Amino acid sequence: MKRFSKSISTFFEIGASMKIHKTVNPVAYENTYYLEGEKHLIVVDPGSHWEAIRQT
Repeated sequence: MKRFSKSISTFFEIGASMKIHKTVNPVAYENTYYLEGEKHLIVVDPGSHWEAIRQT
């Protein structure tokens, strides 16, 4: 897996085996997307439900 650094953030090259998951915040109906790789999980746009997502 190749890493690309930009400023403080670290980006990972997406390989062939990534799964995409989606959940919906039950209060504000905001979508949150998860990109799941073999070793990493990227959370995209957690919205206002971040604490509940972080605890799982």
